[in-house]
Amino acid sequence: MSKHNHIDEVRGLATLAWPVILTQLGQMAMGLVDTYMVGKVGAHAVGAISLSNAIFYAVSVIGLGMVLGLDYFVSTEFGKKNLAKCHYWLIQACFFCVIISIPLTLAAAGSGELFHIIGIAPEVIPEAKRTLHILSLSALPFLMFIAFRQYLQAMNSVKFATIAMILANVLNYFFNWIFVFGNLGAPRMEAVGSSLSTTLTRYILLLAIIVFTYLRDKKLNLGLSQARWKIDWQGIKEIGTLGFPAGGQLFFEVAIFSAGTTLAGRLGTVELAAHSIVLNIASITFMIPLGIASASSSRVGQSFGAGQLEDVRYRGWLALVCGTLVMALMSVLLYVFNQELVGIFISDPAVLALAPQILLLACIFQIGDGAQVVGTGVLRGIGETKVPMLANLVGHWCIGLPIMIVLCFYTSMRLVGLWTGLTVGLFIVALLIVEQWKRKSRLQQLKSRFSFSS
Repeated sequence: MSKHNHIDEVRGLATLAWPVILTQLGQMAMGLVDTYMVGKVGAHAVGAISLSNAIFYAVSVIGLGMVLGLDYFVSTEFGKKNLAKCHYWLIQACFFCVIISIPLTLAAAGSGELFHIIGIAPEVIPEAKRTLHILSLSALPFLMFIAFRQYLQAMNSVKFATIAMILANVLNYFFNWIFVFGNLGAPRMEAVGSSLSTTLTRYILLLAIIVFTYLRDKKLNLGLSQARWKIDWQGIKEIGTLGFPAGGQLFFEVAIFSAGTTLAGRLGTVELAAHSIVLNIASITFMIPLGIASASSSRVGQSFGAGQLEDVRYRGWLALVCGTLVMALMSVLLYVFNQELVGIFISDPAVLALAPQILLLACIFQIGDGAQVVGTGVLRGIGETKVPMLANLVGHWCIGLPIMIVLCFYTSMRLVGLWTGLTVGLFIVALLIVEQWKRKSRLQQLKSRFSFSS
């Protein structure tokens, strides 16, 4: 496109982004369904399922980040109109998922042996271990669903993943009803039944997206049905080379919030509750720029693959502006309705007094969060994943964490100090990533990168 129509471009970005946002919210909802169902059993069951879900995600997030790198390979080949190569990368990604799911499954299942060491309540440990063992078996379908989703998304097909995720939540609720409470002749399994429900749902979800992908391929005659399923170690190596930094970036990002929760827990019950509520609210609004980031990665990758380098720059900067503006709007809404939002989650007076103060900090936090996640997405669209990983390591762990600890435990700021450190670290990450995009999106740099990739 020689001349850019801003309205058309925003519409194109939104068309691809909103189903991704709904899909991400659907993935979050699966955990909420599990918690809601086992909440009727008792606190021990909630503790077991919450702990096993947290451990599973902390381990699998590395694999998740690696599979997200498929965006670049498929979208650039789609931009070149090389469908055979798009199919090739899906097939290699599936083999890659099988390979990495083995150590991830073992790591997740084995993490239960650390529960005693990290001080988990003894009465929760046996059930938490059993739930984690079953949940760890869902690593393969979890990652392979992402691979098929990224393949479809890179080719501008996103609606099925959204519909499938909505139906998966209904199915997960039904399976929870059967296995948690022992309905329809099944044994009453409580928290273990919930992890079984999630695992079964993930396998069915994978089967559904595979069937859809091949039916779509047959209808449009794209050639996937004729593609040869043969492992190519060079392709596996390329996915790993691009994906490992993406996995590291996601790990550093997720781990800093886990560290923040641990620090908040040392302050006391009120502080931990306030921290958790604000983090939940921020996690929901974060799904919007995450969807924009995922959509922009595909759109930037398609332009890059087609050699439309001016469009690469334009689409990247447009996505950054959209992501930042949307999060600025979210900040205003959080500021205006801070008391009401906290009140949805809890009625405890002490938490109601503290959490809105933290939510006001989260208003600032939102803008940096939007910029960094969209910046990471557009950089991934041109095959750059190392700098976002290093930015998260430096911003969060080298700068943000020390500020969190000092302000939290060595001043009177306590939880406010912790969130100040989180916010500072996040803005440093955002600045480093946006600066890298500014440098990498110069036409000379893009021409050099395009020539190398071709």
